[in-house]
Amino acid sequence: MAKPHPEAKVKLDAYSDAQNLRSFLKGQIFGTIAPVTESNITKPEIRGRTIIVTGANTGLGLEAAKQFAELACVSRLILACRSASKGNAAREAILATLPSEKGSQLEIYVWELDMASKASIVAFTERTRRELDHVDAIVLNAGVDLVSYQKAKDEDGGYEMTIMVNVVGTMMLAVLIIPVLREKARPGLTPRITVVGSAVQFLAKHALLVEAEQNQSGEGIMQWLSTETRWKNKIGEDRYNLSKVMLQMLVHQLAARYPVSGTQNTKKGVIVNCAAPGYCKTELFRTAGTAVSRVTLKLIGREAEVGARSLVVGAVGQEGDVKSHGMYMTEGAVNGIGSAWLRTEQGKRIEQQLWTELIDEVVKSVPTAESDL
Repeated sequence: MAKPHPEAKVKLDAYSDAQNLRSFLKGQIFGTIAPVTESNITKPEIRGRTIIVTGANTGLGLEAAKQFAELACVSRLILACRSASKGNAAREAILATLPSEKGSQLEIYVWELDMASKASIVAFTERTRRELDHVDAIVLNAGVDLVSYQKAKDEDGGYEMTIMVNVVGTMMLAVLIIPVLREKARPGLTPRITVVGSAVQFLAKHALLVEAEQNQSGEGIMQWLSTETRWKNKIGEDRYNLSKVMLQMLVHQLAARYPVSGTQNTKKGVIVNCAAPGYCKTELFRTAGTAVSRVTLKLIGREAEVGARSLVVGAVGQEGDVKSHGMYMTEGAVNGIGSAWLRTEQGKRIEQQLWTELIDEVVKSVPTAESDL
């Protein structure tokens, strides 16, 4: 496997997680994210863009898709949804918000994608390669925050469902789709992968990751975290936070292996960033979490429309350009590498182990994938 390219080494920020949390709360309560318009996107003159959004039938995904649809530079949207019927309803909702002229020019397609199914992820990637002449950006938004223990199918690794969807499925799609984006890149425009991150990574109990790494059972970190007994005894309440810090780690690793300038075979590079929308009033959080967190959501939660702007910035905005590669974005701007713990020796070691586990899982489904990394 290729070693990280020196250009792609992430910059280390000086923030502690306490400072990061204070910054998050300040932005959440007093700040906002500016709407994305033709004036603040990268190279607005390059039209005919194709954007893919996963989990596009509700919440942040739907709101981001609506905002992409309004941009003159976007001519094709792919709504990747687990349910075709819900995806079609989202398509109609998007078209209903557009002027008739824009609605008649914009192509919107609904493609089925189940982020808990490795077979579905592979099929989606192959369909993208086969049917699309170019892909300019993909927003990996689909995610879950479950209140009870659920497990993915054995053929999909048997992971706890939060880990499967938020981490394994999301990053498996990123790993498999990045060669497609490179192959189909258009002159003058660097394709992007924007992964939806979260400030809850600053709250994650890193000791659980360390304990998982040091376990003597022979299980990988993600498998150790996925057992029902451990989930009920110590992991359940932290499942979402852990999934987001692991996701941030894997974004670092993927970005390191695909420097924006391209590689020795001169193929186009791809920008990979991690954009946090803030604490938003979406279905994901309305029923999950503690009573305190739900009250907090009512008090300081922002509307999904505002949070979705961060995803759009990551995918087409000027702030989401080269400087965002491998980085954490919040309030529509680059904000370092994410959790300060990622800079520690433990964090670096566990990040590498998680990458190894992810690639092992990907290669089980697509044996040739490792040769692209």
